[in-house]
Amino acid sequence: MRGLVRLVICLFLLAGGTCETLWADSAQMFLKIISRKQASFGDGCLAVLSLAGEPNADGLKAEEALGKLVQKGIVPAKWTIKVSDNLTRGKLAYMVCKACSIKGGVNLHLFGATERYAYKECVYLSIMAAGNESRTLSGSELMAVIRRAGEHLAGNNFPMPAGGGSSDIIY
Repeated sequence: MRGLVRLVICLFLLAGGTCETLWADSAQMFLKIISRKQASFGDGCLAVLSLAGEPNADGLKAEEALGKLVQKGIVPAKWTIKVSDNLTRGKLAYMVCKACSIKGGVNLHLFGATERYAYKECVYLSIMAAGNESRTLSGSELMAVIRRAGEHLAGNNFPMPAGGGSSDIIY
């Protein structure tokens, strides 16, 4: 049953509206990521690089994706996290805000892009569900965030589903 749910979620994400070229180019990579119980920082780098418009991101290794994100200014060079480490909501939100050029509100302007304020902005924009920015993500949660960020880039903003404050919902 769980495998069927993953397949349905995957097909839903891959058929994702205006993001169809993003999904088609990276389908194999996304299929691998979505099945993981715990997304790694490397998974996040590959997914965000694809979101940032990098062609053939699925053919790269996580370390190469991280290097490209540092070059693009999406990941700060000072981060010491390893690609094998677990991905947190805060780190993903930071990368999503940079990749999508989300300017944010007062806090993001006053204090600069931090994981905390980037996460709050992603929650405000309904890209991520409310919760704790230090919580880790599953592969399916990561891909749901990437899909919603892609929809945001395309100008398709929509409210979080009912119960959006719950950390248990799938985006």
